[in-house]
Amino acid sequence: HYEAAMARLEAIHRDLRVDEFQASFMDDKLEVYEAAVRLALRRGDVEAAFDYVEQAKAGALLDLLSRELELPVEAGNELLQRLQALREQWHWHASQLEGHAPGKDNDPVLSEDEGTFRSGEPVPRTTLRDIEHELSEMWRRLRLEEHRYTILGGERRLSLGEVQARLPDDTVLLEYYAVGDKVLVFLIRHHDIQVIELEATADEVEMLIATWRFDLDSLRLMLPDLSPAEMAALEFDSQFYLQELYQALIAPLYEQLAPYDRLVVVPHGPLHYLPFAALHDGQNYLMEHVQVSYLPGASLLQDETSEVSTDLGGLSRPLILAHTDGGRLPHTLDEARQVVAALRGAETFTEDDATEARLREYGPTCGLLHLATHGAFRADNPLFSWLRLADIRLTVRDIYGLQLPYASLVTLSACETGLGDLRGGDVLGLTQGFLAAGARSLLLSLWAVDDVSTAQLMTAFYQRLAAGQPKASALQKAQQEIRRIHPHPFYWAGFVLIGEIERL
Repeated sequence: HYEAAMARLEAIHRDLRVDEFQASFMDDKLEVYEAAVRLALRRGDVEAAFDYVEQAKAGALLDLLSRELELPVEAGNELLQRLQALREQWHWHASQLEGHAPGKDNDPVLSEDEGTFRSGEPVPRTTLRDIEHELSEMWRRLRLEEHRYTILGGERRLSLGEVQARLPDDTVLLEYYAVGDKVLVFLIRHHDIQVIELEATADEVEMLIATWRFDLDSLRLMLPDLSPAEMAALEFDSQFYLQELYQALIAPLYEQLAPYDRLVVVPHGPLHYLPFAALHDGQNYLMEHVQVSYLPGASLLQDETSEVSTDLGGLSRPLILAHTDGGRLPHTLDEARQVVAALRGAETFTEDDATEARLREYGPTCGLLHLATHGAFRADNPLFSWLRLADIRLTVRDIYGLQLPYASLVTLSACETGLGDLRGGDVLGLTQGFLAAGARSLLLSLWAVDDVSTAQLMTAFYQRLAAGQPKASALQKAQQEIRRIHPHPFYWAGFVLIGEIERL
């Protein structure tokens, strides 16, 4: 009965074809999957339980990856032309709200009093919401009415055996899943699978993560006026929560994890917001022992033995776009210069040249994309989360339409680029957009990162990447280097690697 119910739910879920519908549709349906997981485990059928977890967590994203999402404006197509016009209106109004309006020098910009232009006119917040609502409605119409903008097919869930076959011998995968208030861990190795029920409850884990992240936010607000002694005290406080989280999430698995050099984490719920590399065993951070990477679902595990060419007959070059957000991120250009030095021959566009047109022109042939700019996560409307380019805020919807078929790595060196909405067991955010565009791996941030330490981290990461180190190893070594300069995890643990972990 559970399998029939899940099959019916998946059919309805897939036919919705619109991301917001899919996520909200699953909000009150996950109990079916949880019950199926419990039943399978009672029967001792671990493989079936794993498959049900993957159905619950990865279904919408796999469906998205099988779609064609490019929506070009064609002559005579009024719907698409209206979509483009609304997109431009949204960008202008969003710019007004932040004081970065494009255009003439006398365009109104925000005063220090949030909510008004310097001219004294009120900011049209309701207008912006109205535009977002109309944009969403038009996307729904396009996706529902236009056959060529719907499913093409091609992506599917992997079986347990296929996941194990893709795991290298030195790698272990941990897939976390909350069933009610219980937290299960599917520990998958090349040769076996175990399911461990953690003693900590889902509520306890969520509270620990929320408290630790609150401390991070508090630290950020106090910078740069902290003395070394105050920073040391804050690091001690941070380690308390990270040790509690280590004891809850990793310590029960220690013996099984000890022989492995690489750890792939498939998070669930609030675990998406936790950098496992920063978990602390009382002596060391986890990243001192293992290389840590992430996947939205085990079915997105890449076959690292397959050859995906990023050479294009010598035409493929790294693409770097950097924008200081009106001078607010001065170290962004230094970061770009350091990345260029490590990745010789990169196509580089900075400030006014870092435009959407450049991204769309060079993106389809780039093997690596580095975006150093300002970004924002919209918790109220995650598909309008954005990255700032010189001429536009690139939203998740815009990213869906990018073509990045050869991008072995996309780095988003901006704030909160790894955050997303957690409705329905899926994550809606920039991660989903870039995976849909074709990226094989992403380097993203989990909080509002520090400008200086981010530039240092990126320099260290790319130097190792250029020397031939695998991505996960390059990130681990870069984090270790930055920790020696800035000990608090706020400075070095904010970036996480999602997807493929091998060399470029």
